[in-house]
Amino acid sequence: MHTVDLSFNKLVLFISCLASLFFLFLSNFELALLQPLRFLGFACLFLTGLVLYLEQSNKLFVHIDKAGISYGLIFQTKYIHQESIQAVTKKPGIFGSVLQVSITGDKVKRFYCWQLRDDEFAKSERLLSL
Repeated sequence: MHTVDLSFNKLVLFISCLASLFFLFLSNFELALLQPLRFLGFACLFLTGLVLYLEQSNKLFVHIDKAGISYGLIFQTKYIHQESIQAVTKKPGIFGSVLQVSITGDKVKRFYCWQLRDDEFAKSERLLSL
């Protein structure tokens, strides 16, 4: 296979779901201070569901191949061509690795919350010939 497909970090989705349920639980108490947590809980639950739907329908993706990196953001597909990529690095983040792509013109594109194993990272470097 000549493509590395990154998947969204499931730990982030799990923590988001747990946080939304916790906020909804706290909002059940009859304190006026805790009532805004109901909105926050429903918003967090909605966003978690939206991210799951977008990932499953292939509207939210990151693909690395010989031509470069393509990534989808809802209704747009953007490309970073292989000729413009200077370096690809993997940095530790709070919820997993952060893929950092250095582009010509001193620009940096970061991909947060995507799962990237060491063997996938090595394969992506080989594909991009860096």
